[in-house]
Amino acid sequence: AFGVGPYWATIAAYLLDALNRNGTLGKPARIYNFGRSGYMSAQEQVLFHRLISAGVTADMVIFFDGLNDFCLHDGNPGGWQALAGFWERTNEEYQAQMAGYGVATPWNKLREFVQATALVRLFGALSRRLAEPPMPTYAAPAAIDEKAIGEDALHQVIDRYRRNMRQVQVVAEANGIVPVFVWQPIPTYKYDTQHHVFMPDRLTCHVNSKFGYPLAARMRHDMGLGRSFIWAADMQEDRKAPLYIDAFHYTAPFSRDIAAFIAAELVQRGLLPDG
Repeated sequence: AFGVGPYWATIAAYLLDALNRNGTLGKPARIYNFGRSGYMSAQEQVLFHRLISAGVTADMVIFFDGLNDFCLHDGNPGGWQALAGFWERTNEEYQAQMAGYGVATPWNKLREFVQATALVRLFGALSRRLAEPPMPTYAAPAAIDEKAIGEDALHQVIDRYRRNMRQVQVVAEANGIVPVFVWQPIPTYKYDTQHHVFMPDRLTCHVNSKFGYPLAARMRHDMGLGRSFIWAADMQEDRKAPLYIDAFHYTAPFSRDIAAFIAAELVQRGLLPDG
């Protein structure tokens, strides 16, 4: 949803074109992209609630999910450990300062001064150069058997997504907003990766979606989101073309196809607001 490249190549921009091209709404459509890099459903839920609290109004809100929920399978935002570590260090420094009644010796500043001197920097550069290993020779990577989290944990991811979106649905409908939930295509589900030019050797946390998507496919009719839930994960099946611009982000033509798919589903399900 956040998009890679120019804004006109995002799903949001293509959806705007699709709705305005045929006069589907009977009035000009306006679409605002609140996509965030690396977000998953829990963060989207918080962002949506904050926008509502700030007085933002809309006719419809569309959520685009699947990949990141399985990657951040514990439900915590990416990088939260770094933020928690920063807070703990800051708090410890504050406690140490208070223990000294406001008198604190900034030894770190002395260390930074010494490290910044030309002689120390020269010795540091020489030692790093001497410690450098020889240039590696390239060898084709061996096959890597990556393991996903267990099936119980995959079930928990899907259940968490369902609970998050049910809460969004209630808040949206209470504010006169039509909620729509789209489950996105990913390269490891029903796509011939022989056509994936940028398929990585390691999926890291995204190996979870490789095993989580088939499970979600079996459970999609039990999401409890009714006709607002759009399953788009199958739309790349049998397509013999490059659809990804890197490991997981879509090419502009595929973003346009996804937008057209969403627009068609909105019309078919009667979800679009009247005039």
